[in-house]
Amino acid sequence: MGSNYNKFPLNTLVKGALKFDNFDDFAYFYNIEIYHGYYWHLSDNSNFKYSEDISSRDMSSFTTQKLKNDGSFMMTSHLEYWDDYYNINPQTEKRDIKRKFFVLLDASDIDPINLQQVSRGFGNEVSLYKKDAIKLKILGVYKRNYAKQLDRKFHNILPQSKEKLQVLWEYAHHLNLPG
Repeated sequence: MGSNYNKFPLNTLVKGALKFDNFDDFAYFYNIEIYHGYYWHLSDNSNFKYSEDISSRDMSSFTTQKLKNDGSFMMTSHLEYWDDYYNINPQTEKRDIKRKFFVLLDASDIDPINLQQVSRGFGNEVSLYKKDAIKLKILGVYKRNYAKQLDRKFHNILPQSKEKLQVLWEYAHHLNLPG
């Protein structure tokens, strides 16, 4: 097969592929919803842990409405877009690092229907309710430059063609064949 499907991030993608009964649905989710099995969250906390007592905020609005803490959580599979949004000063357009730590997350235990993108203009981002956010596995918390290196490395490991993606999907489904 040529790929090590037991190695991250392919192992999370294989686990996700098992949740799709047909390849076309999986390919759509991989390409359009940018589901690669892992996601990122940016934080100012080097010891980041998910907390049910903290909720995501709508950073795109100027609302003064107090949000209730419902344990919701935001994450992205497009690290570059979030880094640009959160770490560039909009007035000066210069780098102003506020979220210095990048949290790598395994989302393979979450039903793909709950991993669909929201559209607010920050690139690919996913909003989770608490019932799904508690299923996330934190794989590591990294400084910005190292996280960006990891993200490039992971992206290069992912299938880059429909044919390679189909081989991965078929591999995943052959793992569960009876007998």
